[in-house]
Amino acid sequence: METRVVDIYGYQDFRSYLKDFYQERRSKDRKFSIRFFARRAGLRSQNYLKVVMDGRRSLTARNVPKFIKGLGLVGSQAEYFEALVNLNQARDISEQKICLERIEHLRKKKTAYNLTGGQLELFSHWYNLAIFEMASQAGFNPDPQEVSRKLQGKITSLEAQQSLELMVRTGILLKGQDGKLKPVALKIASSDTVAPQYLRRLQESFIKQALEGLEKSPPQDFDVRSLTIALTSEQVPLFKTKIQEFQREMNALFSSGKGSDIYQFNLQFFKLTKND
Repeated sequence: METRVVDIYGYQDFRSYLKDFYQERRSKDRKFSIRFFARRAGLRSQNYLKVVMDGRRSLTARNVPKFIKGLGLVGSQAEYFEALVNLNQARDISEQKICLERIEHLRKKKTAYNLTGGQLELFSHWYNLAIFEMASQAGFNPDPQEVSRKLQGKITSLEAQQSLELMVRTGILLKGQDGKLKPVALKIASSDTVAPQYLRRLQESFIKQALEGLEKSPPQDFDVRSLTIALTSEQVPLFKTKIQEFQREMNALFSSGKGSDIYQFNLQFFKLTKND
């Protein structure tokens, strides 16, 4: 029997989503049960899913990541589920408004273009991402020398040319009817298959750019924040999820193609101490 696919983006009530998810899974696999979900999610209470679905219990912030795991949600889907929980359990109208705005941003983010295959080479150098953002702005001049100048001479004209050729070859930049280069989409997203060496080199180069900016940038163009905090091992996954949500929400809010300059925003989260 053919069953419909439960699309979380079609919901504004997380309990309705949970009920439909459970019914769909049960129709496909009769072994799937409330207790099976609890084991998969790592929940202490075997009946927690049912009492949450029925509205007899709230879904606590501590258990949201466990539900996300049990539901098999990843990336923006996981963010959307948490946003629904916050909306449905908001304490007042102003909090509901904030949650609704976030849900709308997440729905828009769903339309981001996912890079695959050779396109993932975009992440091999920091300046590829910077040039992509430059190409998203009106009046972009693809002359390699001009690109090098706009990036304050941090890359050569040859590196700029190679970057542009990569994006044209892989379809990240397209030639419009007017002959001008335009991005395939204003927002792009990567799959989980980006080579680790690309990611390490990319992050190292971003940190290097940040250090240079700290020394040379005027105060109005630079902002540095830091937080040193003690966390339990159970809190770490939720902390990382919150960082990812913030990054994606900022991207959804400001990726409009209307900027005049390119900025870089970095977030690092790492362990300072060693467990005894």
